Parts: sequence; structure tokens; C-alpha cells
Amino acid sequence: MIFQGGSLGFSRYFFIQPTFLKSIFLFVLGLVLGTGSAAWGNPTPTATPAAAEIPFTVLCYHRFINHPTEKTTLYKVKVEEFRWQMQYLKDNGITPISIQQLLDYWYQGKALPPKPVLLTFDDGFKSVYDDAFPVLKEFGYPGVLFLISSFVQIGDMPFYTEKNKSHRMAMNDAEIKEMQKYGLTVESHTVSHLNMGLEAEKRTTADFKQLVHREIFYPIGFLKQKFGQTPAVLAYPYGVYNDVELAEVKQLYQMAFTVNAGPNDRSVDPYKLRRYLVLASTTRPEFMKMFGDKVLHIANAGPGDGEVIWSLKPLITIQIRDEVDPTSVALNLESRKLKITYDPKSRLVRYRVEKPLRMGGHQLTLRAKDSQGNTRVFSWYFRIRHRGLEKTQAGPTPVPVSPTPQVTHETK
Repeated sequence: MIFQGGSLGFSRYFFIQPTFLKSIFLFVLGLVLGTGSAAWGNPTPTATPAAAEIPFTVLCYHRFINHPTEKTTLYKVKVEEFRWQMQYLKDNGITPISIQQLLDYWYQGKALPPKPVLLTFDDGFKSVYDDAFPVLKEFGYPGVLFLISSFVQIGDMPFYTEKNKSHRMAMNDAEIKEMQKYGLTVESHTVSHLNMGLEAEKRTTADFKQLVHREIFYPIGFLKQKFGQTPAVLAYPYGVYNDVELAEVKQLYQMAFTVNAGPNDRSVDPYKLRRYLVLASTTRPEFMKMFGDKVLHIANAGPGDGEVIWSLKPLITIQIRDEVDPTSVALNLESRKLKITYDPKSRLVRYRVEKPLRMGGHQLTLRAKDSQGNTRVFSWYFRIRHRGLEKTQAGPTPVPVSPTPQVTHETK
């Protein structure tokens, strides 16, 4: 998901204890299981008539708060608000689905229920078990746990389970396994939750490819060994992806999720599926608007989805393929609405950035109403390369950190 790294202070705790050694053993065992072979290959979707395409929504949560005196942050959703959101789904016929239902729909053509939604929970924070899980059980809803392998392995470490129970941040094995029994699926959020866009700029090509392989491949064996389930899907840390990462993910997983906002259907790249972030600041009207939109079909986006560019003042262009109301076309850069030009004949949207953008990742969201009055949405991500970063032969993957969220694609 989208985070800045804040240290958990691991260096203070690397003393040798049996429980710690067991955790490290399981982690290393996960790293070496099945080396050299792809977990899934590259599956091909079955053909399904366009009329059978059902838009589906994916929601993304991180942390929760259930104590009036606890300090809230942007990513800590109040439990009472989460319960209201789950009740809203029930009252409006919106059906939470499992990741297996989505895979069966995508690759086997099996039907989805009306108004499908996938509930996802990133990282592995303990508040998901303590505060959100009871609500999910109450409603009988399935979901997906996108786990950072190096983060969840600390859940059973002695310094959290014995000395500082009230301060333990990550779920432990028992908690995750209990959630599995109630319909939550364990999936991958990489090993260390690194910003791969930034890492690609700092590292040599060979070193970056090794890093990508380690971060993408190793959770497959680790999660299988710990929780008895081979992950089939992945969520990109920070919502960042590039060509090297995409190539690795396509060999090892069946789907992957971004944090680009918007609806999905089978016209969307299954390795760039969209998710709506649900935050502490998300209002009820904003939550309600996350449902009912359809995918806006586009072509010739520039900058392209996932493209890395040099210009701080790029020309943004994109062509709309659907029949839309020209007066309804709107383009946002992050939360800022842009003053675009739109040619109804060519269906081309254009905007020249005048004020230099910051270096790093950016999200664009295009909206328009079709001839039936449906709002259609397409969002994509591009990146402006940092100046002055020297490529180095970097060392091993950094020691895992506690994710501290920020709503951008970047750490800086």
C-alpha cells in the first residue's frame, strides 16, 4: 500500500531466543521452497461476451481504532464507522466475495453475485484482528489479508508476545489462522514493503532484478509454510509498479492490485486492478460513491500506465473509447481537477502541466458520463524520475519496518 517507512527499532531486539530462532527458521525455509519455478505461470482468461462483464469494486483498509482515547491517524478507521460501512453493503445488496470467486470469474467465466465487492486488508496489523475481524464475523463476510512477510513474522517474537502485549503491532500466526477459518485469505504484500519505483532508480539493473525476485517470489514459500496456503494474488507496496516488477508478478501470481481508484471489469489488466482506499477521513457520502461506477475504456495514454518519465511538466494525453457526454469529461491529478481540453471528434483529452510536478509517483483519474448516464472511471499511475540518485550495487533487502501510511505513491 502507500507508506512511509518508520522503524520498529529492530536493532534493539536481535537477541537469540528459541521463539525468535523458530520464526527465522520458518522465514528462511519459505525463501528456499520451490526455487526456480513459477508458482502459477501466466494464466489466460476464458472468453466471455461483453454483456456478461460485471463491474466489481475493491476496497482497501489498513488499520482500525476502537478506543476513544487512542490517537487516530489517517489510516486508522473507527470501528463504528467500519460497522456502518459493512451494514451499508448489506442494506444495499452489495455482496462481499472471496478472492477465489474473483479468480473463478476471471479465468473460468463463473458468475459473480450482484454488486460484487472484494474487501482487502493490507500489511498485517493486529488491529485488523482485534477490531475489524469481529465485525466481519458478525456479517459473515470474506476478505483478503495482504501480508508483509517480514512484518507478520514478528507477531510471535518474544519481545512482543511476552513483554509488550499491549504494544504488539503485527498479527501473530494463531490470529491469522483463526481469520482463515472464517473466510479470510492470506495473500502477498511482498517481503519488505519497499517502494520499487524508488529502488529501481537507486540500483543497478542487475541488482534491481534480484531485489524484485526476492521481494515477489519469497512470500510464496513463506506464506505456504506458515499458513498452508499458496498466495495467488499480490498487492503492490505503495501502489507502485514498473515493467520489471510486472514481468516477475505475471510469472508467479494470477492477479495483482494497485491503489489506483476506480471500478474494475475484465477489460482492466488483471495485474493492475484498482482499489479504493478507505481512510479515517472517508465520509459516508464518499464511501457510497465507491459503488455503481463503470470502467471508462481508454487508449493511447501519455504518460502511460506505470511509465517513468523525466519531464517535470509533461503533456498529458489520453483517448476515450466510450461514447460520453463531452461536458462531463474531467481529469484529476491526485485530488486536483485539471483544466483540460477535449475534442469530441477524436475523443482526445489534453493537458499541459505548467507548474513543475514533484519527482516521484503521480495518479491520474479520468471520469465521464456515458450515453446511458453511467459514470465511468479510469485511473493510472506514472512516475517522474528523481534527479541526482546514483545507481549503486545495493546490499540485501533492508530490515523490515513498520509501515506508516501516507496517501501518495511515494516516500518522498
